[in-house]
Amino acid sequence: MTQTPIVIVGGGIAGLACARTLYDAGRSFVMITERLGGRIYAESGMSWGAKYITKDYHEVRKFCDDGLAIRIRDVYFETVNGPFSLFRRGGLKNFPKLMNVLRDVACLRCELLKFRKQARGECQKHVLQDYPLIQRWMKLPAKDYVAQQGLCELHEKFIHPILRATFFVTVEEVNTLFYLSALFPTWVCAYEADFTETLSKLGQGFGNQIWYDRVMTIGQEGGCFYVQTPKERFEAEAVVLATPVKVVEKLLTGVIPRVVPQRMQEVVLRTNPFGVYSEEPFHESSVCVLAVEGERKPIYEHARIVMTARDEPVLCLWKNRDGSDTVYVKGSLSTSAADPSILENGKYETELKPQFESLKKYYSNFKIRKAVHWRSAITISGPSWHCLNPQENLFVIGDHNICGLEDSFLTGQYAANVLLHKAEPCLKKCEESL
Repeated sequence: MTQTPIVIVGGGIAGLACARTLYDAGRSFVMITERLGGRIYAESGMSWGAKYITKDYHEVRKFCDDGLAIRIRDVYFETVNGPFSLFRRGGLKNFPKLMNVLRDVACLRCELLKFRKQARGECQKHVLQDYPLIQRWMKLPAKDYVAQQGLCELHEKFIHPILRATFFVTVEEVNTLFYLSALFPTWVCAYEADFTETLSKLGQGFGNQIWYDRVMTIGQEGGCFYVQTPKERFEAEAVVLATPVKVVEKLLTGVIPRVVPQRMQEVVLRTNPFGVYSEEPFHESSVCVLAVEGERKPIYEHARIVMTARDEPVLCLWKNRDGSDTVYVKGSLSTSAADPSILENGKYETELKPQFESLKKYYSNFKIRKAVHWRSAITISGPSWHCLNPQENLFVIGDHNICGLEDSFLTGQYAANVLLHKAEPCLKKCEESL
């Protein structure tokens, strides 16, 4: 048995942000993770999770490098009726409606920038009360926003491909907050994310406090938490869960609810063994990231980025500096319990048959060098958010409320600041807001 003041479960961006903040303040902790990185996982010079960052990622950009700038003219939008460009005759007629949408994007961005300044020291759920515009967009289904703004053609040809490539979902599965957030790179300077040195920067100094293992159960005994892995039992005063929704649900029944379709709009409150509340719905997207080498078909060969709107597995093709492509496809693997699961056995045509067939539309010839499966690539929250500190000394952090690297990072800082007594616990405040 190992005793430690704090256990952090999960080594993604939120868990690492929490660990970094605690370490810099001289606090002792143990991090338990199967693999470091999460959405900032990078290997062989390639990012296998998030592909871009914006200039608004003030905290994340301290630990990663900006790659090439992303410009709309670099993107090939493929629709059911062929390629689409805003800068050609057929696309120019959509500019007035696009300007209206970008006005909403700009207003949302301003609100989120102010929101983030508070979120480092307060729970997201509590801070939300001060931002009616964010509340408005999170309660409005995106499909209703599209209808209200008369965006049918602009949505299908321009916004829908961006939404699929960003959050791996359709308009029926998100609220307007996520819909408008997907368009931030059209309004704010965005860059390819280079996470090559991120893990070494974020994890500098506390490598000996990381245990590579799988958490099986979490509970409470005698006023302390216990965390059980196949190899060890840990006892701690505080536990920080920085894991996907399904993992949290498994470890703490009721803290985060069942994953249900976004179209189910009712809010369900119930208690779990820890006596905390949970709310639904949530939606999770599963995606595979492929490293593809080959020759694109002529119509696609000069495009740096290809985004699709078809009802098919391929979501996005992204050309790398070495000439290979990073390809995002809908789908799943069953090769490992870890997230991400990595497939390097070369049996891609068998393991990824639908995706393999879809790639033939874009390549004359190709070879998949490696595949990484994210069972919980994206979490899409519903019309209500959950408390990050649902019980004293228990934290649930990550992208469960807002899906974005910066916001996930800030939840890690918030948990650490509460443990360092630099921020107030939010349980009572969040209970009052229910």
